[in-house]
Amino acid sequence: MLTLLIQIPQTLIEDLIEIAKIIVIVLGAFIADRLVSRYLRSFARIANISVEALGGLKLIIRFLILAVALIFLSSVKWFPTEYLAGGGALMGAIVGIALATTVSNFFSGAFVLFSRVISVGDYVRFDSDEGLVVDMSINFTKIRKSDGSTIIISNKDIASKKIVNFRTEEKGETYYVYPLEFSTSIEIPMEKVEAVIAKIEEKLRDRIADIKLKIEDITRLEIKYKILFKVRNAELIPEIKDKIYEILAETLLAGE
Repeated sequence: MLTLLIQIPQTLIEDLIEIAKIIVIVLGAFIADRLVSRYLRSFARIANISVEALGGLKLIIRFLILAVALIFLSSVKWFPTEYLAGGGALMGAIVGIALATTVSNFFSGAFVLFSRVISVGDYVRFDSDEGLVVDMSINFTKIRKSDGSTIIISNKDIASKKIVNFRTEEKGETYYVYPLEFSTSIEIPMEKVEAVIAKIEEKLRDRIADIKLKIEDITRLEIKYKILFKVRNAELIPEIKDKIYEILAETLLAGE
């Protein structure tokens, strides 16, 4: 056996070593990528977020793994090291440009996700729009409006906007408190308004946890009220809002 090894040309042994190095580097990069994917899935379950929400982070880590693999491949004798500096600079510029928005959205998205400013299932309002948060990723958040349309907003924009989240925590329970405003003539007594609210509470008691009436302002001609209704399921807010306005129109506005 020793005689056989001695007879193998030295160049062939060196070539086999270089081939083995390539295999180890490529295999190592593949295993690293699989391990990262597995870790991110586990982290997503622990953090109670979707795996897709970590897509931006996964992309960044993959580029880092690729960069490390290329560095190790540069030690292989067949690797064109004379092009490494120029090629690496070009690749870095391309990757930098491609990831500029991703990285910016990643940090904004990470803040939005992990600070729980908003979460999937929340009912939120921003600018003139509002709706139910149906999906979140590192880069984007999807919000379904009451008319069924979907708004896709960059997390970078969410981090810079004034967001109203109707979620509230009470004694370890999660609720959503939504305000409705309406006005009545000064001639309509508050007792009648309170009777209408009691009627609304009776009709919707299987869907709302609580309802309150507040006076916001009084002028010479009208009284401005605010209704605060509380629900456990934010998806019910558009339906309940429409129903309350319907009952108000049938009673107070119709002069019942």
